[in-house]
Amino acid sequence: MWFIVKTDVFTEQKSMDLLSEKFKDTIVDFYFPLGRRTYKNEKGENKVRFVPVLQGLFFIRVESEERLEKILSKYGYFMYKGADFGARSTEVVERVFFTKAHILCADSKSRTLGEIVKQARIPDDEMERFIFYNDKIAEGIEGLSLVDKRYSDLIMVNDTIRILSGPMTGWVGVVKQIKRKGKKDRHLLMRFGNNRCLMISNVRQYDMQIEHEATVGAKPEAVGAWRAIDQLIGFLQAKEPEKNASETLRNHFSDYLEKLTVYRNRHSSDIAYSNKVAEMTTARQQEILSNIADSMRANFRILANYFKVDGGTLEQGLRELIPDVILRPFLTPTPGIAIPQGQDYVVLRHDGILELILRCNLRGFFRGKEYEADKYAPVFDEDYEYYAHFALLNTDEGKVKAICSWGGFYDYYASQSKNEQDKFHADLLSKKYPRLLYLLTQSGYKFEKVGGIGGFSIDTDIDYTSDMEELGRRADGFFTLHSSLFTQLTSAAVEVWQGARLLVWRQLLQRYVLLHKVPVVDLPSVISHDSKTEEAFAKVDGKLDIAKVAAALAEAKETIEEHLDNGKLADAVCRLLSASLAFSSHFAEDELYNDVTDTFNPDNTFTELFHAIMEQLGKKKGCSLLANHLRKGMVELQEQDSWKYFKFPSFLRQTRKIGKMVNGMTY
Repeated sequence: MWFIVKTDVFTEQKSMDLLSEKFKDTIVDFYFPLGRRTYKNEKGENKVRFVPVLQGLFFIRVESEERLEKILSKYGYFMYKGADFGARSTEVVERVFFTKAHILCADSKSRTLGEIVKQARIPDDEMERFIFYNDKIAEGIEGLSLVDKRYSDLIMVNDTIRILSGPMTGWVGVVKQIKRKGKKDRHLLMRFGNNRCLMISNVRQYDMQIEHEATVGAKPEAVGAWRAIDQLIGFLQAKEPEKNASETLRNHFSDYLEKLTVYRNRHSSDIAYSNKVAEMTTARQQEILSNIADSMRANFRILANYFKVDGGTLEQGLRELIPDVILRPFLTPTPGIAIPQGQDYVVLRHDGILELILRCNLRGFFRGKEYEADKYAPVFDEDYEYYAHFALLNTDEGKVKAICSWGGFYDYYASQSKNEQDKFHADLLSKKYPRLLYLLTQSGYKFEKVGGIGGFSIDTDIDYTSDMEELGRRADGFFTLHSSLFTQLTSAAVEVWQGARLLVWRQLLQRYVLLHKVPVVDLPSVISHDSKTEEAFAKVDGKLDIAKVAAALAEAKETIEEHLDNGKLADAVCRLLSASLAFSSHFAEDELYNDVTDTFNPDNTFTELFHAIMEQLGKKKGCSLLANHLRKGMVELQEQDSWKYFKFPSFLRQTRKIGKMVNGMTY
């Protein structure tokens, strides 16, 4: 393992020579990064010189962290014993010498030696990559510095970016605009070791894409509000298709947000009056919430917290936040209406249209064949399950025209002049958005507004029929047969979402076209709902069908084992937690413990699967985030009555052990 060492500037080589001499049995390797710089001498000749890339810093490799700590002071300085003359005599005495070199730590006086060493640790694979790229690019890397910023804090408030071109291809980090010496420049800050950052300037020249959105701040709050609005609209369209879902939602909010007129008794104190207003407001809001389905209340509260009138009237503010829509955005995280079992589509009639809702998986669009996953961001299949929405319209010829909504994105494009649109096409070409450019200029789609829906439309050879189910079946067959047509739309949408340029257009896409899912790791609850397993617990005449429950357990076990066999450790963890939650929620309530037999023992099954997962976690490096995800899920499961009263599932006894495991893992 490698560690960062700090010393005085211009004394790096001298310090390395001293450490090499004194600690050759502990320190097995050194790395002092040098960059090649070309300059002209007095004669105008091109000369090359090597200069330190990180002044005052170098790296050491040791095989034993324990042995390293033995040669360090409590503040992380290297120390050794040597002979010296006594202070008051000429006798030679043995004393401890301290070097100027020390393990890099921002606040060594408030940390233990173990914490200091941990902070300076660099995983071997990260160090190897750093050495490779530093040696490779030589003078191509500019403004490289090590900054004492917590990477985990940065990625919360900034989008995570992946570099796609140049010598840093594959690097993942945060891009920030930083002003230095009066000039603004885009810098890449990337994780290096335990939550430090390497900062590299002049990254504007490289192609890059957005990997993961920020989770804290105004932008993610806005995206969360748009996501909540869409889910509420979808729910209302399915529940009351004859009504205007947007208007219904606005009316609910108008009632919820309207200020109550509360008469004040002249004898009431300010505190008493405030309490009365709060009490009446809460009662009124609870009454409104009682008319909203339980599954939708969380989204309603998200919007209530987000919404601000900000100088306008309540009605104007609500119409801006919740405009009238006929068709939901092209790609959404939720269907709105349940999709029948055994199908990947459903049809819904509302607002005078027939809507086709297609289940789809966008993993291949977000992560191509050559994509190298970031080990710090585990991937879950659930992150890529989306629903595509099309209106199926009847043409004059009696055929079906399919159109998906691009909402405000379309409106902004349509409002531009021909010259402005041509310039936009040129920008798409120069800034590398080929899929959207093709969709706009060469594909079989038209970018138009039909029946109040602005978006991409395509004429099909499907005969229109009043039989809703039959029309849905034909439309699903059309997109299945012509998969490339669907691919054109989805790839263009994902391309813009991932694009780190044309940010105005990206924001329009975020709101009106592709409502990005909250990744599993960012959810307040890390355990996803397992609806399929839950179905097995449906009671018939008030009784469980244990045969169905046992079959669901066997299926979950098979799926998890299959994930492990295929190296999909993240999916195995996610499935274990969701299946455990399903069984935990019924174990105590439905007295499932009375049905345990030699062939049906959920606790033994989950314990066996847990140990299989732990075995793979122990073998893989860089799984700290995934291990922490597992730990969080186990903590959530401990809130269930099944654990409080029956200690089911018993693998939760390992929760503290997993916590220690996470703390000891390298980042």
